[in-house]
Amino acid sequence: MNRKVMLTACLMTLLAIPLRSMADDDVTPKSIRIGIGTSIGSDLLISGAELVMLPVNLGNLYFPIVFSNNVRLEPEIGFYRMGSSFDGHDSSNSNLRFGLGLFYNWSKDTLNTYFGIRTGLMYNLRTSDSSDSSRTDLYIGPALGTEYLFSKHFSLGVEAQLLYIDLGNWETDGLSSGSSSESSIISTRALVFARVYF
Repeated sequence: MNRKVMLTACLMTLLAIPLRSMADDDVTPKSIRIGIGTSIGSDLLISGAELVMLPVNLGNLYFPIVFSNNVRLEPEIGFYRMGSSFDGHDSSNSNLRFGLGLFYNWSKDTLNTYFGIRTGLMYNLRTSDSSDSSRTDLYIGPALGTEYLFSKHFSLGVEAQLLYIDLGNWETDGLSSGSSSESSIISTRALVFARVYF
């Protein structure tokens, strides 16, 4: 069975338990807090066949949704594009990321702490004068974070992650390369977050 299908099935099982408990609780609109945030940290950039470590990350946008029953969902989205031109030949590498964090959240005074998983997909596209190639990667891993609320609308926090990244196979102009390889990365990550709540 394909590793991505297996990981997706495991993720859906993990999500079912806390989401079921949310359905059992009485969650009124007043008890839900939503916000927007971003992070600063180091990042792995997958550019073509090369891995490059960046000193700062690529600025995903996060959308925290905190429920009164201590469940936090945090969708994320991010994009980067790197282009180059050499001797009249243009090429570019693009990456579009969609993710979701599911956490147990507990609060004490102005400090929120959360623990759970982050998972998502990264769609990579390489374009050049001669061909276009694409690849879809999957990431999943545990995350632990805390945030200090300076007011009910603004917080700063930190998060530690351990991510497993399953690298997909490149397809050129919609066609598979014909060879199948299994490549993956395991990486720690530390981020500093700023979030604004509404």
